Amino acid sequence: MQYIKYSNIDISTYGDIYVVSIGNDADGLFSVSESAAILLRKLDEVKTYDELVREMLLNYNIDEAIARKDLNDFLKQMIDLKIIKQF
Repeated sequence: MQYIKYSNIDISTYGDIYVVSIGNDADGLFSVSESAAILLRKLDEVKTYDELVREMLLNYNIDEAIARKDLNDFLKQMIDLKIIKQF
């Protein structure tokens, strides 16, 4: 499967706080972790699931099984919030 971030999504950094904004709606602002911000920025371009797993393994000293579980949770949340789409 492949994933990409919707074009109306922006990620901003304020010190060590990462904020995702959806369009111009103030209700569409929320903070995310550094790892979520890294993955979302990677999704400016189409990425496969395996590419995202590799990205996590490169950036974090974690087991591949944990990376896949965490990535599955992350992708589900981002799809549910309409921040990324899957195709």
